[in-house]
Amino acid sequence: SIRAALEAPSVRGPVTVLTGNIPPPGDAPAGLEMVGQPFLLDFPGEALKRPLNLRFDPGRKAGLYRWMEGSGWNCVSVPAMEGGNSRISRPGIHVFMNDVKPPVIASPALVNRAGGGGFFKPVFCSLRVTEEGSGIDPWSAEAIMNGRRMVCEWDGFRGRLVIPIPGFIEPGRVSLHVEVSDRSGNRTVGEFGFVLQ
Repeated sequence: SIRAALEAPSVRGPVTVLTGNIPPPGDAPAGLEMVGQPFLLDFPGEALKRPLNLRFDPGRKAGLYRWMEGSGWNCVSVPAMEGGNSRISRPGIHVFMNDVKPPVIASPALVNRAGGGGFFKPVFCSLRVTEEGSGIDPWSAEAIMNGRRMVCEWDGFRGRLVIPIPGFIEPGRVSLHVEVSDRSGNRTVGEFGFVLQ
């Protein structure tokens, strides 16, 4: 259902790659839809100087997922963000899936920050984002506070959006508009309000 080509950019000699369709080792998580059947890519990793490239149609909102025993399907790449190219450094079971569920943004929390200069307040706004499909596009986040565009950073380690609060934001009721997308382009918009001391 998706035309794909496997390339070996740099090898140490002849490399045998075993591939073929196999039964799914596990169901697709909620929000993900399999496109085609899972397939095996088995090869000797030590024969490669650089990872294999799997090239497939970047016009579709499909990502490449790899089966990880114990944690299920994990996103390897999304072609729309990577020029239709997926790097595969380890053998395993793969499948193409569409991510049809947008991220979920939780209500904001104010967190005290250490140190700091004079421009930002000693607190920042933190919003937890849940995304169990293709992952967050870190460059997609936007925040508008009281009608003014804010700096907004994705903290992937903690799974949250971080918005430093400038000193010119007056204490009192604050309105916050936040947008973020996953790597498949599913966008979420959140409207929040909180009180700033």
